[in-house]
Amino acid sequence: TEYEASRNINQQLKTWFDQQGFEVVPNSGRNADCLLIAMAQHASENYTSEQQSDVAALREKVTTYTLEHHPDRPSANDYSLHSDGNFMKELVRAVNDKINDQERKITFCIATADLHGQPSWRKVGKGPRMAIIFDQGGHYEAVIPKEISTQRRHKSYPPR
Repeated sequence: TEYEASRNINQQLKTWFDQQGFEVVPNSGRNADCLLIAMAQHASENYTSEQQSDVAALREKVTTYTLEHHPDRPSANDYSLHSDGNFMKELVRAVNDKINDQERKITFCIATADLHGQPSWRKVGKGPRMAIIFDQGGHYEAVIPKEISTQRRHKSYPPR
C-alpha cells in the first residue's frame, strides 16, 4: 500500500541519518504540533522537552493565521501545518525573532525521503545555524548530531 511504501522510505532515510552520525528526536505530535515541537526544540537547543510554552506561542500564531486565511475551517487547529508553505516562513521568522544572538538564528533544513529513501532538502530561513527537521509525510521530528544527543540527554542547556 501507499502507507507502507511511505513508511519504508522514511525508515530508509532514518537509517541514512543514523549512518551519517545523526539521531532523529522523537516527539509526541500532541495536538498536531509535531512541526512546532521540532522547531522549538531546535530554537532552545534542548531536546529532552517538547517546549510546551514555546509551542503554545507558535500555535497561537497558527490559530491567528488560520482565522485570517482559512475562516471556513470549523476549528482554528484544523489548519494542517506543512513545512513548504508561506506560513512556514512566518513560523521561522517568529522562532528567529526570539533568538537574541545573531549567530544562533536558524535556517531550517527540511529533509523528505525521495523514492529511494535518500534525503531531498529544502531550506527555510536565513540564519547561520542549520537545523534539520525530518518531514515524514505528516509527522515532523528534529534531527541532531549524535554527539549533541548524548550531551543533551544528560544536561539541560538554557535557550540562547
